[in-house]
Amino acid sequence: QLKDLAKSKMSYTLDHSLVAVFEDSLVWEVFSLIGIDGFNSDPEWIAKRLKNKLASAPNVARAIARLTQLGAVQKTE
Repeated sequence: QLKDLAKSKMSYTLDHSLVAVFEDSLVWEVFSLIGIDGFNSDPEWIAKRLKNKLASAPNVARAIARLTQLGAVQKTE
């Protein structure tokens, strides 16, 4: 599918404020977990599910803060 997408010569623009989501693998991994069934926003819960060596609770909390700052996620009650 990615090869087909590359062949389509699709043009795109990237909002530079969202570049951080792609530059930091931990931020991206945290973001990718959000839609799974049973997701829990607790940094400890997230850290236990990631294989990234940097996935400690404090680092996950920073990733969540970064995603929130970028407007990629919102905390709901």
